[in-house]
Amino acid sequence: MGTFRDCFTVIAEISTVIAGIIATGGFVWSFRGRPAIEIDVNVDDTINPGLTFTIKSVGVNPVRDISVYVGSLNDTNSPTRGDGFDPVVNLYRGEVLLFDIVDGDATDWYVQTAANVYQWGLYNYEGLYLTVRYRSPLFSWRTRSVTYVWDTLARVAGEDLKMLKGKKELDFLESIRDRRNLKLDQDSYHQFTLKTGLIIPVDASFSRLIEQHEGLSLAGFHLGGESHEDLGRVLGAFSARFKSNLKVYLVNIADNPDLREEYAIKIFPNFKMFLNGEAIKSYTGAHSYSDLQREFSPLIEQNASISRKKRRMSRRRKKVWTT
Repeated sequence: MGTFRDCFTVIAEISTVIAGIIATGGFVWSFRGRPAIEIDVNVDDTINPGLTFTIKSVGVNPVRDISVYVGSLNDTNSPTRGDGFDPVVNLYRGEVLLFDIVDGDATDWYVQTAANVYQWGLYNYEGLYLTVRYRSPLFSWRTRSVTYVWDTLARVAGEDLKMLKGKKELDFLESIRDRRNLKLDQDSYHQFTLKTGLIIPVDASFSRLIEQHEGLSLAGFHLGGESHEDLGRVLGAFSARFKSNLKVYLVNIADNPDLREEYAIKIFPNFKMFLNGEAIKSYTGAHSYSDLQREFSPLIEQNASISRKKRRMSRRRKKVWTT
């Protein structure tokens, strides 16, 4: 009787160990095989950049109930269009959901071009936000989300989208869905130039401003027309990036025709860099943010390095005098 009881105990213990191993293996399998997504963003390098936004399923099990909300933002980050598109799809391992953000003059606001491929038209002055939602891989009754924001300044500069999660995401979504902010701000371009520090002379004061400024200045000359705001946004982004190192001007030659002869300008748009009032470099050609950065940032960095050395020498001299 005792031997039978001992055998039964051993069998029970072995069964418990096996059940534990099976349960642990099941947990590991479910965790490693849980649904997962991978988001990839590629930004174009043009004067009005677009982008490709790709969502890919990389887990063993499918990602369920994916929805994407898309909206545009004006120069002051007020919402203008969108936030109504809601494709609900399931993605199996290796499948993708792709969004092309292109020139708004070339396509409608939203169009489906193929299975799981969507296209939005984004106008030159607009930024963008995308919110991706999907069913939680561990708690199926919950929804996970992440929001990507690409404001006008970041778009013009060709920068990556800013990812928002948690409280920052909730605050942003609450602000754009507040109907008091849902407006087309006709003065948003003016607010953008103020925010970035771009200077737009409205009279013949440009030459005087250049001559009186000690340090670097960059001026973009244009003939007016609809494209001047695109140029203003590129120069505004440049001003915001290098605000501590130079002043940036947007000059309309049509309003100041004498400047055309004074600065020997023949091709538009035309860019000139000045140091202490003297022109040191001219550039015409492609004028995206990266084009201007390629042409002028070496001079900006060189001048900034010289200025830092002068400040260090000045501090050393003051220390000598005080001691």
